[in-house]
Amino acid sequence: MGKKWGLILVFVSMVTLIACSNNNKAVSGEWSPKESIEVVAPAGAGSGWDTTARMTAKIFEEEGMIEQDIGVVNKPGGGGAVGWAYVAEKAGNPHHMFIASPPIIDVPLK
Repeated sequence: MGKKWGLILVFVSMVTLIACSNNNKAVSGEWSPKESIEVVAPAGAGSGWDTTARMTAKIFEEEGMIEQDIGVVNKPGGGGAVGWAYVAEKAGNPHHMFIASPPIIDVPLK
């Protein structure tokens, strides 16, 4: 996958994560982070989700898309449940984002 498509994929993923937050300003496009951003990878270091989270943070920093620092926190366990629970504790705070993929969304539906 080329860098262009990678950037598009990361952008769409992050917009989805922000839009799904409980912050109306994020949905209207008015959100501007005031503090460091934490991206939660619901798996251990070196996993696919960890790699996606770290690449997302790297691209945002390299492209100057967000001025605040972006850090990655790994919350492995429970097929993503530990990460979801951690982010749920931060409800209403748009500075905590979650890396997800279709399987983590589809599993509860089956």
